[in-house]
Amino acid sequence: MFTTTAISLATVTTTVISATGTTAIIEGNVTADGGSLVTARGICWGLNTNPTVSGNKTTEGSGTGTFRSTLTALSTNVTYHVRAYATNSAGVQYGNGETFILTGDKPTAVTDQPLIQSGSAAVLYGTVNPNWAETTVTFEYGLTTSYGTSVPNFEGLLGAGLYDYSVSANIDGLEPGKTYHFRVRAENSLGITFSADRTFTTYGDKPTAVADEPLIQNGSAAVLYGTVNPNWAETTVTFEYGLTNSYGTIVPNFEGLLGAGLTFLSPP
Repeated sequence: MFTTTAISLATVTTTVISATGTTAIIEGNVTADGGSLVTARGICWGLNTNPTVSGNKTTEGSGTGTFRSTLTALSTNVTYHVRAYATNSAGVQYGNGETFILTGDKPTAVTDQPLIQSGSAAVLYGTVNPNWAETTVTFEYGLTTSYGTSVPNFEGLLGAGLYDYSVSANIDGLEPGKTYHFRVRAENSLGITFSADRTFTTYGDKPTAVADEPLIQNGSAAVLYGTVNPNWAETTVTFEYGLTNSYGTIVPNFEGLLGAGLTFLSPP
């Protein structure tokens, strides 16, 4: 004569660990197996109460103990229902039902004051809040509000927090003395935000030029001198001379093309 042990459903509980952005972490705990091996366990979730294994579910191994499931690609401002489940030979048992609403939104973005470095280079700045979802940031810039050029921010992917990040990007190859438009583009899984347009003007103007005292070498030769400021744009310099102020003869300066700086250069 022998006595068999009754088999019952497992015992399982459900806990919502976190729910931010588009991701939720749910914990289940199989506290008793009911006298039969738990062969499957996981989390069921959906938009209706008491979700079951016939709908959305995860599978997280077997046996007793705690486990966690990460639910992804969820929507914000929606109430989700979740509960853990455990399966043994007696059937499927569900834990307590829980709900959560994902916090998060598309990012916010503003432009900050840029740093003009020269006639061809600048550093763009902005402030971005990811609003609980990892966020990619780029700067768009150009001579019109059509922009046309895009560069990534120096800081890379922004983490899924709820605080302001300072972002920046170095740009070059600009035209001197021109007004540029720029804006911040911030994108996360919840949407795309463009900051308001902002403008800056690169350094630059037409060059300044002054004729300096020449050096008379003999009755047929002289050295001409002058001082030129390129005003942030590469500058070609020539000397014009002749017997009248119609000049008539042109020669290039000895030093060649002057760089795009803001320095007075005088031929030696």
